[in-house]
Amino acid sequence: MKARWIVLASLSILIPALVSAADSSVRLRSRTFVPSPSVAVLEETQAPVADRGLHFLVQLAPSVGADRVALEENGIRLLQYVPDNTWIARLDARAWNQTDARSALRWVGRLEVLDKVPSRIAEGRVGDWAFEPDGHARFRVRPFSDVTGEALRAALENVGAEPIRALAGGAGWLVRAYPEDVLDIAALEEVLWVSEDLPAPGPDNDGTRARVGADEVQSPPYNLTGFGVRVGLMDGGPLSAHPDFAGRVTTIDGTTPASHATHVAGTLGGTGLNSETQGGSSLQWRGIAPDVSFITWDYNGDVLQDYRDAIADWDIDVHHNSWGFTVSSQNCEIYGDYDFIVPDLDSLVVGSAGRRVPIVYSAGNERDDGDCPLVEGGYGCLNPPKAAKNLLIVGATNSDNDTMTDFSSWGPTDDGRLKPDVVAPGCEDGGEGYIKSTLPVDVYGGTGWCGTSMAAPVVSGAIALLAQAWDSTFIGTDPEPSFFKAILAATATDLGNPGPDYAFGHGRVDLEKAAKSLLGDNPITDVVAQDDVFEHTFWVAAGTQQLSVVLAWDDPPAVPNADPALINDLDLVLISPSMTTYDPWVLDPEFPSQDAVRGVDTVNNIEHVTVNIPQPGQWTARVTGSNVPQGPQIASLVGLDTAGPDAVSNVQVTQVTGNLLSFTWDEDRVFDFSGTMILRSLNPISFVPNNGFNYLEGQEVAAGVRVAYLRNIDHSVVPWDDGNLIPETDYYYAFYSFDDARIYSTVTELMIRTGDTSAVDPHALVAELMLAPPTPNPASVESTIRFGIPRDDRVQLRVFDPAGRRVATLVDGALEAGNHELRWSGRDDAGNTVGSGVYLLELRMGDERRSRRLTWRR
Repeated sequence: MKARWIVLASLSILIPALVSAADSSVRLRSRTFVPSPSVAVLEETQAPVADRGLHFLVQLAPSVGADRVALEENGIRLLQYVPDNTWIARLDARAWNQTDARSALRWVGRLEVLDKVPSRIAEGRVGDWAFEPDGHARFRVRPFSDVTGEALRAALENVGAEPIRALAGGAGWLVRAYPEDVLDIAALEEVLWVSEDLPAPGPDNDGTRARVGADEVQSPPYNLTGFGVRVGLMDGGPLSAHPDFAGRVTTIDGTTPASHATHVAGTLGGTGLNSETQGGSSLQWRGIAPDVSFITWDYNGDVLQDYRDAIADWDIDVHHNSWGFTVSSQNCEIYGDYDFIVPDLDSLVVGSAGRRVPIVYSAGNERDDGDCPLVEGGYGCLNPPKAAKNLLIVGATNSDNDTMTDFSSWGPTDDGRLKPDVVAPGCEDGGEGYIKSTLPVDVYGGTGWCGTSMAAPVVSGAIALLAQAWDSTFIGTDPEPSFFKAILAATATDLGNPGPDYAFGHGRVDLEKAAKSLLGDNPITDVVAQDDVFEHTFWVAAGTQQLSVVLAWDDPPAVPNADPALINDLDLVLISPSMTTYDPWVLDPEFPSQDAVRGVDTVNNIEHVTVNIPQPGQWTARVTGSNVPQGPQIASLVGLDTAGPDAVSNVQVTQVTGNLLSFTWDEDRVFDFSGTMILRSLNPISFVPNNGFNYLEGQEVAAGVRVAYLRNIDHSVVPWDDGNLIPETDYYYAFYSFDDARIYSTVTELMIRTGDTSAVDPHALVAELMLAPPTPNPASVESTIRFGIPRDDRVQLRVFDPAGRRVATLVDGALEAGNHELRWSGRDDAGNTVGSGVYLLELRMGDERRSRRLTWRR
C-alpha cells in the first residue's frame, strides 16, 4: 500500500486581536454583553502584591499583535479563551504600573459570582442528587488554570468548605459544603466554576454487522479484525469470563461480572466462537473487531483518574463508554450542559494524559423516558457528558431497516452544537426485536437488550478496525482522534433529514466505505493558525453520485462559564472546476427539526460539505483559520481523492518472435484502481499523463509516443502481447495505473530490444524499488513474496506485527539489481509459528521503503 500522508504546518502562536466592536461580545452562560472600551476596573481594584495576581476578563486592543510572551512581560497572562475574542487572564502588579500594559487592553472586567455557577445554583436550587443526609451537599470546584491544588484547598478551608479529594488532572476539588455557602465558594479569587458533584452513573441500555459492513471488512481484501488494538472499556463492572473473550481481557477494577459490560464487549469485539454451541451458525454472533484486547474499568470509581491511567499506563488506542450520568425530573436542566467532567474529557482527547486518544460514548436513551419536557417532542436530551466537543457520540437505529429507535437521545447541545455525531444499530424493529450479544457465562442474549449502549460499541469496533488499517498503511504515524470522527462522518449513510441533523448526526456508519476511503484516498492533516488558508486540489470522476468531504478538529477544552464552547473556529468550503463555491451544512438549534442549510458554521468543530452529482474534474478544498485564539490547531480533512493508485510492479517480458513482445505485470487491483495505461515509443518517454484526463488506446499523446494499451484486465498471469513491432529495434515503455478520477500512479519504465529471442535479463526491467502484493493473501501455509531493486545494494526485507515489533528478517544483505522471489512459511526468527493476524512486510533499500500487508491464518 502506498504511503499517502500529507502534513501542512503553520506554527504561529500569535493571538488574534480585536478588530471591531462587532467582535467584542462577551458570551457567558450567565449573560452576553458588549462592553465599551474601558480599563477603569483597574483603578477601582487594589493592585496585588508581588508574586500574586488577580483574575479578570480582558479584551485586547485592536493595535496589539499580541503574543503571549510580550503580554506576560507586561503582567498580563492569558489563561483561557471566552468567545468572542475575550480571555480570562491573570494580571499581576505590572499591569497596574506599566503604561504598555494599559495600552494593550481594550477592556477589563471581573467575572461576577453568578458567572461562576450554573443558573439553577444562582437561583438557589442545588441538584438533589448532590445532597447528603445531614444537609451538606457535594460540589466540584474548578480553579483558574494557574491556581495550584494546594492553593485552592487552603482557600476552600478558609470559607468553611471541607475538601474531600483532589480531582484528577488538576480539575479541582470535590468538597462538602452547605448549599447556602456555595456562592461564597464561587466568590473566591481562586475559583473559576462551581457545580454539584456528578449524578450517579448508569448504563445507556448479527444484523448489526451486516448493516454497517463489518462482514465485508473482516473478509478479504481488507482482513481487518482489530488485531493489535487495545480498547479501554468503562462500564458498571468487569466482563464475564465468556469463551468469546478468552485471553483478551485485563480487569483493572470491579469484582462482580456485569451483564451490561459483557453484552457491550461482545458487540465490540466478541469472536463468536461459542455461537454454534449455543444454537447459532458458525461465528454468527461475532463482534465488529474480534481480535482486540480489552482493558476494563468500573465507572463507580474515580473516572477521570481511570481515563488517565488507561491512556498513560495501558497505552489504549480507543476508549469505549456505553453509559452516562443519570437525569431525572429533578435535574432536567443538565441536558446538553458543557459542565461536570465534560471539559476534562475534551482535554483528555487532545492529550492531557500524554497521548491523543479517541473516546466514544453512547448518546443516551432519554427520548422516551418521560422524565423531562423535550423540545418538539424529542430534541435536546443529551445526558452528561455527551455535550463534549471532542467525544464521538453515537445514537441508535434499528439494525433491520435503518429507522430511528424510540429511545435514542437527540441534540442539540445547550450551545447549539450537533450531536450525536453518527448512529449505528442499537435495536431491531422486527425479527427478535433486540441486539444479540454475549452474556454471562457463555450464552448470547437477549430480550430487552436495546439501547445506544448497543450502538456505541459498533463505532468503537469500527475505530479499532480503522486503527489497524492505519497502522499497516501509514507506518510510524498515529492518527488524530478527529480523523476517526471525520472519516466515519464523511462515509456515513445519510438518514433522516437531508444532510446532518440532530437525530441521526451525519448518518449511519458504513465500515466498508470508511475502510475504502482510508486505504484508497489520502487523509490530510492541516496545522492551522490564525488567518491561515490551505487549498487542496483533488479530482472527482465522471459519474460520481455524491461528493462528501469533512473537516474535523479536536478543539481545546472550554471553560464551563463560556457559551458557546467552541474555541478555534476553522472553515471549510469546496470549489468546483467551474468555480462554484459550496459551504458546509448548518442547523438552527432554535428549530431543531428543520433541514440543514448551507452556511458558515461558528459553533461546531466538525464541518461537512456534500455535493450531489458533482461536476467531474479538479476541485479545491479550502481550509481557513477564521478564529484561532489557541492555535495552531491540528485538523483532519477526509474525502479528497488526491493520490493515484500504486505503481505497476513486477513487469516481465518474453520475446515471442522478432516483432512480438509478451508482457505480464502486477497491479494492486483492490483499492483505488480502475485500469492500466501503457505508453510506447522508439525514444525515451518524457511525457507524463495529466491527472483528470481520459486518454484513448491508440492515441498519440506526444510526438512518437502512443497509448499501446488502456484496459482493466488482470495480466499477472495471462500475458498481453504487443505485436507488429520492428525487429531488432529499441522500444521504450511506460506503465501507469489509474483510478476512477483518472489520477495516475508513478511510472514504471523499461526499454527492450526486439529480435533477441533469448531470455530477457530481468535485472534490466526494474525502474524503482518494488514490493509486489504477497500471494496468497491471506496465507495459512506459505506465501510468495516478490520484490525488485533497481541497483545493486544492501536490502532488508522484514516482517512486523501491528505494534511495530520485528517478527522475522527474511533478507538482510547485498543483492543484485533485478527481480527477486522468496517464500515465507509463517515462522519468526526463533523458528516459532506466528499466530493469526495481519502482519507488515517492509522492504528497505537505503532511505527508500515499501510495505505490504499480509494476513496469516492458522
